[in-house]
Amino acid sequence: MIHWLEQTASSHPDLARGEPPSHLLSEPELEQLARLTVPKRRRDWLLGRWTAKQVLRSFLQRVAGLTVPLDALVVKTEPGGAPVPHLEPGPQRRWRGGRLPLAVSISHSGDRALCAISPFPRVKVGADIEKLEPRSQGMVEDFFTRQERARVGEIPAGPLRDAMISTIWSGKEAVLKALGMGLRVDTRKVTCLPGRPRERRDHVWIPMELSLDPSLLPSLDGRAGEGVPPQSSTPVMTGWWMEGDGYVRTMAVLRPARQDEEAA
Repeated sequence: MIHWLEQTASSHPDLARGEPPSHLLSEPELEQLARLTVPKRRRDWLLGRWTAKQVLRSFLQRVAGLTVPLDALVVKTEPGGAPVPHLEPGPQRRWRGGRLPLAVSISHSGDRALCAISPFPRVKVGADIEKLEPRSQGMVEDFFTRQERARVGEIPAGPLRDAMISTIWSGKEAVLKALGMGLRVDTRKVTCLPGRPRERRDHVWIPMELSLDPSLLPSLDGRAGEGVPPQSSTPVMTGWWMEGDGYVRTMAVLRPARQDEEAA
């Protein structure tokens, strides 16, 4: 099960000013914030950390019965940019510190941030949020696959077409985050096909059809080359999208075809 949370800058008065709420950040995170001098970048980063720590704390409380202060949760960044959650050791050894066995994805757009976590580190998650706004046809021609261009072409020019373009683009970002690649690869290697406009419903997660170029499919179970047929290690990817309040959210989950967690 994927756990997620969406927050706005209004969720705490300090966030809109680009200042950290009291006891939100650890010392290393405060140092990282100090290096962010562009106001919008500071606000986005803070809102993303606020949202991620809220959903992480809620998860630990629900699953492990731990009440953890926010500044004991440290969201570090891997060289590729992916967020990695850590827990500082608790007082009187109430909990052990170290890297948490969770997959995390953070996204922000406008005055909102979205964070999703997977309780299984081998089940990767990518989350993205995009503000619905006009998008150029040039973007469609340059970055979309043939199937995606055809889906956009079914819709007359206007807000519904703009929403479809935004949803497809957001889906691509979510998929590439789940793959740990980001926008460093050709976006046309990912195909995202949301439901047609007649199927759109606000604030409801709706399945999204995803397909990937074979070159993007890693062997997540680590058994390739050990006598296991390739298809047995091909990961499975599923996706969803949700629209409402002028934004679209997308989520992509990548899991090994065979995994012990399926029985959980």
